[in-house]
Amino acid sequence: MLLNGYGDAFHYCNISLYKIIECQQSGISDFKTKMLIYLVLGIAVLGACVLIMAPFCYSTLKIENNLWNSIRKSAYTHYSELVQTITERLTIIHHQTEIPLNGKKLSKNAFNFKNYRKYAWRIFIYFIIVFAFSIINMSYFYKKCAEYLSYRPEVIRELINMQTLYTSLAIWTSEAAGEYTGTAAKYILYYAYPFVDSKAAMQIAIDKINYSEIVLRDTKNSPILSKQFNQLYYENVNNYPYADFGYGVYSAGEITMYEATAIFYELSDYAAWTKFIFVATSIDHYYSQMIDEVNSYSKSIIDSQIHLIMAILIVFIVISLTMYFGMYLRFFRKEKQYLTKINSVMKIMP
Repeated sequence: MLLNGYGDAFHYCNISLYKIIECQQSGISDFKTKMLIYLVLGIAVLGACVLIMAPFCYSTLKIENNLWNSIRKSAYTHYSELVQTITERLTIIHHQTEIPLNGKKLSKNAFNFKNYRKYAWRIFIYFIIVFAFSIINMSYFYKKCAEYLSYRPEVIRELINMQTLYTSLAIWTSEAAGEYTGTAAKYILYYAYPFVDSKAAMQIAIDKINYSEIVLRDTKNSPILSKQFNQLYYENVNNYPYADFGYGVYSAGEITMYEATAIFYELSDYAAWTKFIFVATSIDHYYSQMIDEVNSYSKSIIDSQIHLIMAILIVFIVISLTMYFGMYLRFFRKEKQYLTKINSVMKIMP
């Protein structure tokens, strides 16, 4: 039973667990890489759009300048004819013989309208909004979601380890204590004894428990640990016959490790040993509860983070559509009307 439970089978199960965790973490790494690629591609596409819009705006401004200069050139060319027509009309119809001409003479030099600002600031605003959204979304929301995804398997892995380590501690402590009384399995199996020194195995179990506790108490894991988990782990376990659980599973584990050392050095009696075995094996039940709690709560936290990302994306789409219909579409319509009016003026020019 010991060989099957804590021999190669347990070893390979533990390796399988770590491989599963590594697989999940590699998936998270791929997720981060893809998000970075999407960010770079998004900025590249945005830059390409700006580069495409810039020549379009330039050509539009050039056409507008050409239209105005055509009107100006036409007015300059037909200036004398226009003055003569006005003079004849005033003389023949209105009988005015003295006609003052105080207007400034038109210049034939072409001029350039510097209207590029009205295009530039609109393009710049849209570029800044999209760029800021991409950076904030990637550096905060996606990053936080990726962190939660990476913390989750790590915490669950350590909880599963703790679930088995206390049982392992109980076995190795009993085996180590049995060496003093001659009841240890090594004295029964002799050369068929398949394990390492029981004292060393007991110390290894304690060291692994301490390491797992450090991981669980790391503040970075706090967001995926629920209030119920913290209450069970740090505060109190209700309806339990021993005071060891008066301050949660964590304190019970610390007391259990202390009692394991005391039993090994024969500092405790049989009643204490019986209690130690019962508490150590009972901790397994509470770690099973905590695994379920972390699994469900962390999943809800990650789901809420994903929903938040989707909500922000929807808000961004709404803002983009509002900007398009409220700012850009109206602007382009006005520009179209503006060019249409210029064209109408050109039609009535001589």
